[in-house]
Amino acid sequence: MGMQTHPIAVVVLAMLCGSQALAQSDAELRKLAATFPPMPREVADLVPFVGGIPTFASGTPYGDAAYTVFETDYIDGENGGHDLFIPANPGDAFPGANKVRLVRCALNTDLDNAYGVTQGDRIVLGTVEAPQPFFLRGLDGIDNDYAVILHFDYEFGHIQLRGTPGDYRLIRVTLLEGAQTDGWYLFHVAGDAPDLVAFIYPCSVVVPAVSGNPPSNPNPYCFADGSLSLDDPRHFRYAQPVDATPSIPDALAQFGGAGTEVVGGLTVDASGNTYIVGCSSSDLDASAGGGSAIFVTRVGGNGAVDWTTELALSEGSLLFDAAADDEFLYVCGRTLGAIPGFSNAGRWDGVLLKLRLIDGAIVAQNQWGNPGIDGYGNILLDGRGGLYLSGQGSPPGPATNDNAYLVAKHSTATLDNIWRAIDPVPVGGFTASAEAWGGLSLVEGSSPVAGRLVVAGWYFTGNGADGFVATYGNLQGSTPTRSNFVTVKSAGIRAEWVFDSAVGPQGEIYVGGYTSGAMQGTPLGKGDAFLMRFDSNLANPIVRQFGTTEMDLARDIMVDAAGRVWVFGYTHGPLAGANGSVVGPSSDLFVRRFDAKLQPLDTVQFGSPWEDQARAVLRDNRLFVAGMTEGSLAAGNLGSFDAFVAVLDDDLGFACRPDLNGDGVVDAADLGLLLAAWGQPGSTDFDRSGVVDGADLGMLLTAWGACQP
Repeated sequence: MGMQTHPIAVVVLAMLCGSQALAQSDAELRKLAATFPPMPREVADLVPFVGGIPTFASGTPYGDAAYTVFETDYIDGENGGHDLFIPANPGDAFPGANKVRLVRCALNTDLDNAYGVTQGDRIVLGTVEAPQPFFLRGLDGIDNDYAVILHFDYEFGHIQLRGTPGDYRLIRVTLLEGAQTDGWYLFHVAGDAPDLVAFIYPCSVVVPAVSGNPPSNPNPYCFADGSLSLDDPRHFRYAQPVDATPSIPDALAQFGGAGTEVVGGLTVDASGNTYIVGCSSSDLDASAGGGSAIFVTRVGGNGAVDWTTELALSEGSLLFDAAADDEFLYVCGRTLGAIPGFSNAGRWDGVLLKLRLIDGAIVAQNQWGNPGIDGYGNILLDGRGGLYLSGQGSPPGPATNDNAYLVAKHSTATLDNIWRAIDPVPVGGFTASAEAWGGLSLVEGSSPVAGRLVVAGWYFTGNGADGFVATYGNLQGSTPTRSNFVTVKSAGIRAEWVFDSAVGPQGEIYVGGYTSGAMQGTPLGKGDAFLMRFDSNLANPIVRQFGTTEMDLARDIMVDAAGRVWVFGYTHGPLAGANGSVVGPSSDLFVRRFDAKLQPLDTVQFGSPWEDQARAVLRDNRLFVAGMTEGSLAAGNLGSFDAFVAVLDDDLGFACRPDLNGDGVVDAADLGLLLAAWGQPGSTDFDRSGVVDGADLGMLLTAWGACQP
C-alpha cells in the first residue's frame, strides 16, 4: 500500500485554484480540512500512510538534535529538554513531499513536567536556505504531505516557518464542523491553492506513556485559552538566514550538503587524521541517490576531506562510534534496515563495519539483532585482536520492554562475534529500555586475563530514568563476568543519564552525564552536567554537579597522563562566556578540566549562534572535536546541519596550524618541516590546494612567532 491520497481534497483544490480569495475564507478552509483522513497519534496509526512498518527515532532528556533532525516517520524527544525537530529533508526539491510525519514532542507528559528542566521545543517546517516551505504538495499535485504534531507546548515551544505570517492560515476545526480529527490545521496560502503543511493537536490531547499509565495532568501544555496564533512568537517564528561568517575561523573543517549531516562520533589515528561517522541526507559521495545513508569521512590534518564512504540505509540508521589501528577503521551503529548480505531481525539492529584507513573501502561488515531494539553505541580495541562493543540488546523471542543492555566482543580480523552478553539491570521495580550507550572503557590488568571493561548507560523506571555503571571481567573467556554494578540517581522523579566513562592512571573510574535532579546540593539550572569518580571497584564515589541557570550536559569524559579529567559537553547558558543564540535555547560547546579530586581547573566555551552538538577525543593532549552545526562554524553553512572538525591545544585555544611540531611557536623548525613536504599533499598544505607551495609558505611566515590562543 502506498501513501493515502485524498480524492476529495483534489476536487476541492481544483475548484479553489481559480479563486484564491475565496479559498482563504474560514468556511472554505474548514471544508478543505474535512477532506483529510483521521490524523495519527501512535506509531501504529502511521501504517496506512507509509504502506509498511514506520521508521522511528527517539531522543534524550537533554535538548536533542543528533537524534531528532533526520527523517523518520515517527520521532519523539523523550522527556525534558528543548528539542529540535526537522521532520523533512531540507535538501529535497520538495522537502517532505508525499510524506506524513508524526512528531511527538514528549514521550511521557507527566515526567516531562516533573523533571523541572527546560521546556518547549523548536519544530522546523521551513528554512531560508531550503527551496520552499516543508510539506508542500509534490509534483503529483496531491496534498498528502504534512507534519502531525502531538504534545506541542503552547507556552514554551515554537514552530519555525519559512516566509511571513501572511503566507499561512491557521484554523481550528472541530468534529462538529466536519473534521475527522479535532485540532489546528496550518495551511500555506501563498501559492495557487491552500496546502496543508501541519496538523497540531489541541493542547488538551495527551496520549498515555509507553508504560500505559494514563497521564495525571490532563492539560500539561495549555496556555491561556489554549489557542494558537501565527503572530505569537511563543507559537510560531519565521526562519532567518544563517550568517556565512565563520564563528571559529581556526576550526579545521566544515563540510556537508543541502541536506542534513548528523555526526554520531569520531576517532583520530596516529597521524592526526580525524574520522567522522554519522548519517547524511546530502549524498556526500554521490552513491546514496540523495536518500538516507550512513557515512564515514576522513579529514586530514590540513582540514581537507581525504575521502568519504557512504552506505545507503533506511531512515533512522546512524553510526555512533569508531576506533582505528594502524591499518583499519572500525565503526559501529544501528539500522532499521539491512546492510548488504544481511537481513533485519525486527527493529533496530547493530551494524559493524571495517574500512581501510587509506581509502575508506569497506573490507568487512556484520549485522546483528533480535526482534526487539538493538544497536551498538560504543567501540574500542584491545590491541590483541579483540573488538569490544556496548549498546542496546534485546533478548531472543518477541519484543518486550527490553530491560537488558548489550556488551559484546568481536574479532578485528573478520568481525565475527566471540561472545555476547545481554544482561538485565539487577534492580527491582518497573524497568524498561536498558541502554549501555554511555561510554565503554578498558581497564588494563597485570595480564590480558586481568583486564576489565567499564560499561555505562541508563534505564527507565516508574520514577524517570537512572544511570548505571558496571564492570566486566573474564574478557578472554567464552562469557564475560559482571563483577560490579552501581546505579547513579538522585531522589524523587528525575532523569540521570550516564553518557561516557573513562579510566584514570590509578585505575579510578570516571563517569559523566546529565541530571534533572540534585546529585550534589541543589539543582543549578534547568538540567545540569555531572562528573563522578569511583575507585576501581566502583566504590567511594565523589560527585560534582555543575552548570548554568539554563541546561548543561557532560557528553565525553577523558583523562590525560597527568591525571587531569577533561569534560566535553553542551550548554544552553553562559558557562564560560555568552551564549549568543539567535533561535531560542540552543547549545554551545564547552570543555572543563578538573584535577583528580574533581576540583575545576579551567573552562572554555565556543560555538555558533545556532545549534551545535559534537563529540570529542583526546590524543596527545590535543582535543579533537567533531560534530554538527546549524550555523557557519568553520566556514559558510552549506545547508541545514553541516559536519565540522576543530582541534584545541593544551591551552584550550584552537590549534595553531602553522605550528607543525606543536611547541607553541612558529619558527625555523616548522619552516623545515614545510620545506621537506614541498610539492606534496599533506598536513602542511594549509590552503588545501592539493600540494605544499608558496601560498602555504606565506601563511606560515604570516604566523611567525608565538601562537596566539
